[in-house]
Amino acid sequence: MNEARSLLSALPFCLSSLIDQSDPPEELRMRRGTAVLTKRGGVFHSEHLICTDELMEKTLSVLTNRSFYTHAETVNEGYLSLPGGLRVGICGSAITEGGRIRAVRDISFLCLRIPRPLPGAADRLFSEMQTLGRLDGVLVYSPPGVGKTTVLRELARLLTKRAGKAVALIDTRGELSAGLEDCPNLAVYLHYPKAAGLAMAVRTVAPDTVILDEIGPEECEGLFLCGHSGVQIVASAHAASAAELFSDPGISKLIAHGVFSLLVGLERRDGRQYFTFERVTKKDEAK
Repeated sequence: MNEARSLLSALPFCLSSLIDQSDPPEELRMRRGTAVLTKRGGVFHSEHLICTDELMEKTLSVLTNRSFYTHAETVNEGYLSLPGGLRVGICGSAITEGGRIRAVRDISFLCLRIPRPLPGAADRLFSEMQTLGRLDGVLVYSPPGVGKTTVLRELARLLTKRAGKAVALIDTRGELSAGLEDCPNLAVYLHYPKAAGLAMAVRTVAPDTVILDEIGPEECEGLFLCGHSGVQIVASAHAASAAELFSDPGISKLIAHGVFSLLVGLERRDGRQYFTFERVTKKDEAK
């Protein structure tokens, strides 16, 4: 995460001064012509700073190392993946061809999600997992921005350093593995497509546990196969409730067939994070 701090400190001073504090924000949001927003404890705060065209261009220049077009592939997918686990959501005006995005210009909005170590964030989950069987999978869910990635990152640290497990991390966007450089038994598949990284990890590095973030329809079939290959799967998904998970056909299939035995909900209230745990069995069907 030192790389992320170095990059953020190179931003225009009016932005870096908002970030370089004893209690840095979780997010910084910029939209041309409006006040810059910071997010702390799940609450947005309007700063006395307007995102001018000049500020937006300077910020983009720093974040892309003055070479915006070298990031064109991920920009077309809506984000910048930067050193140290820093992820930036990005949007503007799309140029399409045949229903596909070919380029994005006139960038109008940035969402900087600022990674930081949070010791203890996964302690409750880690403790709960000690009561599970060796192959029982875990699915962490919450709406966006509640802290799933942070929990998975800290869980990877605990599994490798405290429990002595061999862990494979599928880190498609370079965010999940930030700050885990001191974990020796952690195989990081950096920027691999999730499905390919998952299959490769199971085949080649003999992990006890595979961890991946934000699963969707493309990963569900691969997870179904890997979930029956003697490897524990820990993943996250966007959902506001367990009922939403069951409404997704791919995830419902995984739950019904025992790939995931523990559903873990995350919720943030009054700036604090709360867990809910629900045990499920193969007999549970989509509701």
